[in-house]
Amino acid sequence: MDQAEPPPRSRILIVDDDPLVNRTMRRLLDDSYVVDVELDANDALARITAGETFDAVLCDLMMPTLSGAEFGARLAEIAPAMRAACGFVTGGACGREAEAFVATLPRDRVLIKPFAVADLLALVERLLATRAS
Repeated sequence: MDQAEPPPRSRILIVDDDPLVNRTMRRLLDDSYVVDVELDANDALARITAGETFDAVLCDLMMPTLSGAEFGARLAEIAPAMRAACGFVTGGACGREAEAFVATLPRDRVLIKPFAVADLLALVERLLATRAS
């Protein structure tokens, strides 16, 4: 009896400079998705520029080398489809630039730390739905 191959799992990229946040989000998503993490937004962009693709991206807003807003702008230039499936995570303590950037985003694209597991999963599903359409 031939069994159908299971569909490939969606690939998620988490970009956050906090190793604990990366590990936690990876652990929460790993059962359902293929999860990659990067501590540095520039490293994430280098991977994408080199041809790696992700079905959804979760990016912290406040990072030391490149802000989430800057990451989003560069991602839009090099991979517009991935930028359309990008959500942002924040601890809430952010400056004027980050607040102005968040104001341009749909509210359902921003996750405030600490967040409920159900909220993280719902955000990922919304991002994947955006990428699929």
